[in-house]
Amino acid sequence: MAWVAGGIDSASLRGLILERFSPKVASVINRATLLGQMLGVGQCRNAIVWDVRYGTARPANSVQADGADISTWGSDSLYKASLYPGNYVQAFTISDSAILDAKLSGNPEQLANLFEYSMMPAIEKLAIDISYDCYLGTGAANTILGLLYSAGSAGADRNGGMLAVGTYASVPRATVTQFVGNVDSNGGVTRELTIPLMRKKDRVVYTASGRAADFIVTDPIQFEKYGALLGNQRRYLQDVTIQGRKVVLDAGFKALEFDGTPVFRDALCPAGYMLWVHSGSVHLLQEDDPEASLAIAGSYENQFQGGPTGFRAHFTELGRTGLARKFAVWCKPQVQVEFPNWTGVLADLAS
Repeated sequence: MAWVAGGIDSASLRGLILERFSPKVASVINRATLLGQMLGVGQCRNAIVWDVRYGTARPANSVQADGADISTWGSDSLYKASLYPGNYVQAFTISDSAILDAKLSGNPEQLANLFEYSMMPAIEKLAIDISYDCYLGTGAANTILGLLYSAGSAGADRNGGMLAVGTYASVPRATVTQFVGNVDSNGGVTRELTIPLMRKKDRVVYTASGRAADFIVTDPIQFEKYGALLGNQRRYLQDVTIQGRKVVLDAGFKALEFDGTPVFRDALCPAGYMLWVHSGSVHLLQEDDPEASLAIAGSYENQFQGGPTGFRAHFTELGRTGLARKFAVWCKPQVQVEFPNWTGVLADLAS
């Protein structure tokens, strides 16, 4: 130990005193979610079933001679669509000894209650896994069928709701030709994002459905490129309305605007994509269960005042197999595109 002017120097003192930690653990993991915050979460049964009505937009002939017998019948056709919820679980375990040590130490404060600390990342992981699969989930057993997942033109029930080929929710698009998303791709060859390209997509969605998107979501690179395209004419929004619900954006962050439609960035959105989302068509659902009471939230999202996703999870303590307590949080979510022709996709954008 070094003495300085009749006392102990600071370097030596640091080795003798009890270190005091910051009260919180610093997380450097980005588990922010967007779709779960923008779209409300509804309830479903153990199956998501809806009837698809399709037919010609304009009948071939509505003119009938006075008094003539009717021989042309114009009934629309129906096809049953169906999806099934996934089953998502995150589990954690805490040894009895660790629980005791954390209580006795109380430093840092956030680790004093290991149960509460361990629950937080489990919920975040559940939120981020669900949010990622809302885009690219494979639709395999117990898995969300993502909006953009593609099993190819012959994929049985394994093509995303915003795509235009194959089968979605048991509906063969080769038969129900209107049950398709409005996809603009470039054969796998990347091209630069342009304002005319976006306006064309907006027009195509309107022509197919008579509706306009509530918001556009894209990856961070395309968001940056779109902002650069606007230059000095860039216009920002600080609050938006989705499904009649006002969403207030954080101070310091403003959504970009495209012809009156808010444009958001999402780190989970696949690179090179820009999606036109209509909240009346794209639904986040989970199996109805009053015991699922634990709110699922990702980490703090810079665009919003908080991180709730709307999903709620079960909390279950598992059986002991040793000197440790074991827990699981779980829920049964799915994403449904009720009217694919209300949506739009720009693909093959250069990153």
